[in-house]
Amino acid sequence: MRPRCGGNRPHHEGRRSRAPRRGPAERHQGQGWAQSVAGERGSGIVHHLARRSRRHGGRLVFGRRWGPAVSIFLDEHTPVLVYGLPGRQASFYANIMLDYGTNVVAGVSPRHNGQRILGRPVFTTTDECVRETGPTAALIFADVASITDAILEVADAGIKLIVAVSEGHRVPVWDELGVRRFLERWPDADRPLLLGPEAAGILSAEQAMIGVIPPHAFARGPVGVVTRSASLGYEAAARLTAAGIGQSTFVGLGADGVSGTEYVRVLARFESDPDTEAILLIGEPGGPAEAEAVAFASGMSKPVITFLPVRPKPTGRGALAERIVNAFGDQVSGRAKQITSSGMIPVSHLGELVGTVADTLTRFTGGRRPRGGGG
Repeated sequence: MRPRCGGNRPHHEGRRSRAPRRGPAERHQGQGWAQSVAGERGSGIVHHLARRSRRHGGRLVFGRRWGPAVSIFLDEHTPVLVYGLPGRQASFYANIMLDYGTNVVAGVSPRHNGQRILGRPVFTTTDECVRETGPTAALIFADVASITDAILEVADAGIKLIVAVSEGHRVPVWDELGVRRFLERWPDADRPLLLGPEAAGILSAEQAMIGVIPPHAFARGPVGVVTRSASLGYEAAARLTAAGIGQSTFVGLGADGVSGTEYVRVLARFESDPDTEAILLIGEPGGPAEAEAVAFASGMSKPVITFLPVRPKPTGRGALAERIVNAFGDQVSGRAKQITSSGMIPVSHLGELVGTVADTLTRFTGGRRPRGGGG
C-alpha cells in the first residue's frame, strides 16, 4: 500500500514485503485535474501546461530539458541510515525509500544488532553504524519517550541531515527546546539540518527521499517547496505535477511549535540552487517563523510564492492569545500587504496555485515557454 497523504503522521502498516515499483503511467496520474483547472481559469499558460502534460505522460520539463541534477540536500548517492529498523513503520518506509532510489546503507536498533533487514546490516549504536557504513543522513522512527535521545545520538555521531518522525503522541515542547539548544552548539555553517521531530521529510525529485512522503505526488522540475504542513505540501505538489510543473526539492519542516529548522535556512539553500527557479512556501498564519521568512525573502533574487492558509478567527480568550502571538497583526489584509511589500507572491487559496506558479515561472525565466507543447 502507498503511504497516506493526509498529514505528518505515518500510516501504520504491517506489511514487510517490498512495495511494488510504480510505472510512469501510475506515478503521474491526475491529468484530468489539470484539464479541469485549465477550463475553469481560462489561462493560456495553464491550457499549455495541460496539453504538455498529456503529451509527455505528465512529466513536464518547464522551460528547459533537465540534465544531471545538483541536489542541495540529498541525492541518490547520499548514504542514509534508518534508526528504528526493523520496526514496522521503519521497514515499510525504508522499502519505499529504496524503491525510489535512496541509498539506504544500514539500520540502527539497540535490540537487533547483527541482523540484516532488507539486505542492510543493523547496528546497536549510531557511532558503530557511522564507522562501518559511513552514512551522512538519517531517518529516525522512535516513540515520544525516546525520540529526543535518538536525535541527540544521531547528531552527536556526525550525521548532518536528520529527519525525525515520532510514533504516537506529540513530542513535548520542552523536549523540542532541549534539542534546539543541543544543536546550537554547532556553528551555523556546520549545524545538522533537523527536520522534525514531527516532520514529513525531504525529497529530491526522481533522485531520493527520506521520510514519510508519498513519492508518486512529485516529478522533477524547477519549483522548490518548503512547508510546515505535510498534507498541504503533498496536495500542492500533486496539483503542480498534474499540471506538468515539477519540483526540484521538497522540504517538510514539521508542524510543531518548535521546529528543528526554520524556513530561512531552507530559503537560503534554494536561492543558491541552480535547479530551482521559483520557491513555494506553505506556512502557518501569523507565526514568527513565517514573519522571518517574509523579511528574508525581500533580499532574494528568486521569486517566492507564498500560501498561508486562513484559519477560523478565534473568539474569547483565544482571540487575545491570537493578537499576542500573531507576528503579522490580526488582520488578513495586513498580512497580505506585508507579504506583497516583501516581493513575495501571495496565493489566497489552492485553486489559484497552479496558475500563479505557471505565471511566475514564465515572467521570471525571461518569458520562456515550456518546450515540446503546442499553442
